Amino acid sequence: MITQTRITVDDATRKVLDELSGQLSQAPSWVAQLRDEIQDEVRDITRDALTAPTKSLSKLGEIATALQAQVVSQAEALAALAAGAEREHRLLQDLQGNYSGVLAASEQAAAAAIQQRDDVHAMGEALQVANRQQEERAAQFAEALQGTHALLRELQTVQMSQRDALQSILQRVEQMSKPWWKKLF
Repeated sequence: MITQTRITVDDATRKVLDELSGQLSQAPSWVAQLRDEIQDEVRDITRDALTAPTKSLSKLGEIATALQAQVVSQAEALAALAAGAEREHRLLQDLQGNYSGVLAASEQAAAAAIQQRDDVHAMGEALQVANRQQEERAAQFAEALQGTHALLRELQTVQMSQRDALQSILQRVEQMSKPWWKKLF
């Protein structure tokens, strides 16, 4: 015959389990910081793009699409992390009633923490790649603006020489259109 036994947990162990449960139910502080940085980045890019020539709007669209893809992937990763944290929280609540499972739960929590650390590292690398791509796009945009400026200077030079030639032609036409007797005086 199987008899059920209840294992009691001392106050110190219960306190540790309660603290661990509370910490796992809170969102990490880097999530809010990451969200703020992404919002600042999008706001800065949008402001810069509104002052740029019309040709830069397509580049802004590319950058916005890339940022949106990054935000979506990061939101999905954060949702997965939140779901993992919720699973860990439920697991810890179950463990409070069963002291014999504490060792197994601590191993699972350690594996989850390692996975979370790896996920955060991967997101950091993705953000670095995105920053590098953004810097490259900004350099390309600056180069395109310099090219446009040079073309405008060349166009202005051509227009000035055309204006000078036209004035010269107008003076000749005016000279030729005077009656012959006015040319003598």
